Amino acid sequence: VDRRQRQMCIRDRGQHRRLVRYFQQRGFSTVHEVEAAVWDLPLRMVWGGAGALMTADCAEVQQRAAQRWAAQLPALTKYYRVLVYDHFGTGRSRGEIPELYTVEAMAAELGGLLEDQVSGPVHFIGHALGGLIGLELARRSPELVASLLLINAWSEPNAHSRRCFSVRRKLLLNSGPEAYLEAQPLFLYTPVWIAANTEWLEQESSHALASFPPPANVLRRIAALLAWQPAAQELAKVRAETLVLATRDDSL
Repeated sequence: VDRRQRQMCIRDRGQHRRLVRYFQQRGFSTVHEVEAAVWDLPLRMVWGGAGALMTADCAEVQQRAAQRWAAQLPALTKYYRVLVYDHFGTGRSRGEIPELYTVEAMAAELGGLLEDQVSGPVHFIGHALGGLIGLELARRSPELVASLLLINAWSEPNAHSRRCFSVRRKLLLNSGPEAYLEAQPLFLYTPVWIAANTEWLEQESSHALASFPPPANVLRRIAALLAWQPAAQELAKVRAETLVLATRDDSL
């Protein structure tokens, strides 16, 4: 069955070219430029404005999306069954994150997924917030976790991390997702690396902008990770073998 998807990249001053480039990389092609002509009026009414009407084969889009993991999966799937997922309220796990959301709730969501999808404990890999979720899962449901690989995670945010997240929150609230994403590399990478990888960063920013979750979801996730500060005796309950990796130049 040939299943195709249609969508419109609305023309505006800030995001149009970036969105078109992003979707072209994912297999979409422009079939019609919707302008101000009379015959375009029905399309303008349906899509809400002028822009590039694009279409793609759903199977090709899915295949291209899977290629983002191509560099990592062969090494892992050679020895393991690999399960990757989007956190609730992000990516393909769509939904409105409730107020007063917590890392404990995120761990409970993951626990439910694991109980449904796997049998026996897993080797968990988590980066940043993902590492916090792994720690909380291992603390509350030790039978689900055989080992932990935590990359740039923490047990509580320090003053510098809080300042970084405060700036990011204000950017999102006052300037919107595009400014939030444009500034994000400044918190994650060194100036030399940023200067040498501008093209890759532009592609990543385009991808993130096109799939950016509702801002309220982002803000509530940030609030949750800042509030997660388990007592030392609680972390001591984690019995899974744990490897912690941290980079010297990670600003967060």
